[in-house]
Amino acid sequence: MKNPNARGLAVRDMALAAAIGAIGADFGADVDDEHSDDFGSDYGSDYGTDMGDDDDWGADAPSLPQVMAAAKPPSPQAAMALWRAHHARVATTHRRRSLLNPNAGSDVDVEHYRFPINATITKLGTSQALTLQGQPTAKIRPKRITMNAPAPGFCTVESIQVANVLGTLGDSSDAFEYNANGVGQVMDLPTLSPANKAIVRATHTGFVPPGYTGGSSYLFVASFTGPAQIIK
Repeated sequence: MKNPNARGLAVRDMALAAAIGAIGADFGADVDDEHSDDFGSDYGSDYGTDMGDDDDWGADAPSLPQVMAAAKPPSPQAAMALWRAHHARVATTHRRRSLLNPNAGSDVDVEHYRFPINATITKLGTSQALTLQGQPTAKIRPKRITMNAPAPGFCTVESIQVANVLGTLGDSSDAFEYNANGVGQVMDLPTLSPANKAIVRATHTGFVPPGYTGGSSYLFVASFTGPAQIIK
């Protein structure tokens, strides 16, 4: 406080004020009646004036750019570790999300589907030419063909055709090679669309496997399996 007077001294140090005779029996009355006005006026005026008029107050505080510039950047090794941890977390999240929605983030929805075609053998035990054909309801890329030949020698396969492309070369093969338990059935066939047909030409040899009844009918099936576009 500027220019201290007796009242100011009394407020700041009562012992000192008493020693120099600044206060006496009426000290309490002075404080109650007059000091509150003087102290509030002097303190508010002096403090506010000093704070407001002092152009240097707060000038020493660093600015935000200075604080940011003073911050120590991470080392290249630490930055690389942070980058790897971030991308590992993103990759893990994507793998977990793909379990629920395999097509997340894709403009085309594709799943693994089966496209079967069939023909009826009217009489087991009687040789018969068969033509299995059909059109899928969506685009499919056949990767495997499965046929329900119950035993070797039951049917032969002359050709497998997708659209206008033959998937077999050379002579006929045994349909049992395409049995569900067979191996090495992967084929790279063209994409089949609803505008085209899949055609399998086969022949029932007349062989009746044990457990089957000659003269009965049998539905011979060829199933194309592969990625197919989902139509919503």
